[in-house]
Amino acid sequence: MTLPQSTGFLLVGKAIDAVKAVAPLSALPLVRNPRRPQHLDVGAQVLIVAEKADTLIEKSGWREKRRRTVTVGALSRNEGADADADALYQLVSDTVAAALKEMLAAGEIGRLAERDVQFHVDDLDVDGAIVVGGWEIEYYRERPH
Repeated sequence: MTLPQSTGFLLVGKAIDAVKAVAPLSALPLVRNPRRPQHLDVGAQVLIVAEKADTLIEKSGWREKRRRTVTVGALSRNEGADADADALYQLVSDTVAAALKEMLAAGEIGRLAERDVQFHVDDLDVDGAIVVGGWEIEYYRERPH
C-alpha cells in the first residue's frame, strides 16, 4: 500500500531533485534525514538534507499555514576539508535557494528564510569538515474534510 506524502515532505523533495540535477552535486551521495553518524559514511564528500520540524503556525477551517525547518549541509573528508566543505555548501545552498525561490514565485510556498550557517555540529564526529545551514519554508496545507 502506498500512502501519500505530506506537502512539506514533497516540497523538500523538489529541492533535493534540484540538487541531484546539478553537476558536480549529482555525482555525490545525498543523505536525507541521517539518524546516525554511520549514515554519513558513504564517501569522502557527502551532501545532507535534514528535516528538523514542521510547525503549525495558524489554522483557518481546513486550511493550515505551516513552517518546515530544514538543514542543508556538506561534509568533506578530503585534503583541505574545510575549504572543500565550504565550497560544496555554497553550491548546494545556492541550488536549494534557487529551487525554493522558484516555488515561492509559483505560489507553492508562502515565505522563505535562510537561517544561520554553522561549521560544526555538536556531538557529531564526522572525521572531516562540515558546513550546515538552516532554512524555514512556510507553506499551506489543506486538511481533508
